Amino acid sequence: MAEAETLNSLFLEELSALDAFAARREAEGALSLGAEDPDVRRILEAQAFFSARTRAAAQRATAAAVRRIAAGTLDELLVPAPASMMVECVVGEERVEPAVLPRGTLLRAMSAEGKVGLFAMMRPLAILPIDVAGARLVEQNRRLFVRIRLRARRSWKHAATLSFYVRRLDDYRASLALHDALCRHLTRAFAVAGTDGPEIPCRASFGAPRASALEDGDDRGSLARIRSFFHLPEQELFVQIEVPQTRAPWDTLDLFLELDEEFPTSLSISNDTFRLHVVPVENAWVDFAEPILWDGTRTTAPVRSPSPLLEGVEPAGVRGVYKATDRGLVPLMPAALAQDGDTYEIEEGDGVTELKLSIDGAFEKPCKVLAEARFSQPVLWSASPGKLALGLQTRHLPGVSFRLVGSMRAPAESPLAQDPARCLDVLSLRMRPALGRRDLVGMLEILGASGEGAYRGFATLVDELDSREAPDPARRAGGIRRVYRLAVRQRTPEEAPLVRRLSAQIAALLDAWTEEPVDVEITTRPMAGQRALSGGTKA
Repeated sequence: MAEAETLNSLFLEELSALDAFAARREAEGALSLGAEDPDVRRILEAQAFFSARTRAAAQRATAAAVRRIAAGTLDELLVPAPASMMVECVVGEERVEPAVLPRGTLLRAMSAEGKVGLFAMMRPLAILPIDVAGARLVEQNRRLFVRIRLRARRSWKHAATLSFYVRRLDDYRASLALHDALCRHLTRAFAVAGTDGPEIPCRASFGAPRASALEDGDDRGSLARIRSFFHLPEQELFVQIEVPQTRAPWDTLDLFLELDEEFPTSLSISNDTFRLHVVPVENAWVDFAEPILWDGTRTTAPVRSPSPLLEGVEPAGVRGVYKATDRGLVPLMPAALAQDGDTYEIEEGDGVTELKLSIDGAFEKPCKVLAEARFSQPVLWSASPGKLALGLQTRHLPGVSFRLVGSMRAPAESPLAQDPARCLDVLSLRMRPALGRRDLVGMLEILGASGEGAYRGFATLVDELDSREAPDPARRAGGIRRVYRLAVRQRTPEEAPLVRRLSAQIAALLDAWTEEPVDVEITTRPMAGQRALSGGTKA
């Protein structure tokens, strides 16, 4: 709620209470002029206004104090989850050279109404001169295979990791059902070049592709990654096939995924089921804010976007503050950590982020200050934009274009951002070495297993949770490990893939909650004894 709306709501609440009090006093004969007297009315409204201002200031101060307490612990849970979507890079026939777009590459998105925004790639995208020519389910010699036919736009023999995005019937649940079935029933993968080439053994893996370089890795914390999954679960629907270098170049290559007898053949596979060159993007990017000329005559300075032409840009966190000097940028220390020298503090509220700077000698010698911030456009993409035109923002790559796959996920406000009491509850939970069932359900809802997503209501499926300490054979953390055993209810057989994915996120959450080594064993019900996941051990 905006500051003006909050103040108006508090004013009406205070005025209603004063009207009720004046009516009682008038009935008792203690208010001779009456509550409707113009002078009495003005006094009541003035009292209500000042009371509302006092309450609003107290609420802001309380929220700011809680944010300071939570700083460094819950930062990733206090910011809104940005608008996110899956984007496919369409490679033209004329492009025959490979390329790599690193993590953080910016895409410019324009809606039919003219709204313009920036989206950053959440992981690197390798663009290869290889296309998917078709895919189908085939049976040979009483064995079942998924055959994916690849076509190279130029003869190819190099080793390559092919990351296929699984998209079936334009629906997440249908896509997850196929992805889960492939993961559970795949026995081996191999490739055949041409029509009669030998089998080339390949390695297959499922889930998000692993980063090949340190700068391409995911620098988010564990809780932020879990929250991102619930916001855009499609980002995990990938199959990676590592094809080794071949002796001779090939123009066509057949990938075979051999399946066991229990694979459900009712799952349809079409030519569009497996897609190359797909990447998740989010409406959040890191950039230096508009430079601040600090002369010591103000108490705070706002953090503003350096791109005034972009609509609705709001800061979503400050990563660092620097003072420009003749020797380059010198980082400033946060006031809570610095003993002396130049410092800064961050003050946030209602979409406005300000820096409270303390720089020696700034009045006599003003200096330029730069803040590295994370920006987003939550208001701009709060409603579905419809058709989008996508293109690279700062790069030029001939022969490629981009298109939306599926629909955009609207930004989601943090449940903790406007609720200091709940924020303090989560902070108190962080001090505990283990979570109980009620605490686990609450954290899953905060992280996104609620609202309108695919996992709406799934947090309450956690049936039982038991934790204990046990000796650790590996002698980590003093030889003690935390062992969790929990049961998750499964309402229908069709929900089994969703329950297994939920179980993996629960294991990641319990593993991230403590520095102790953690073992997690999860069983599903009503299938007594069926194990959905076991042994998530933290090193």
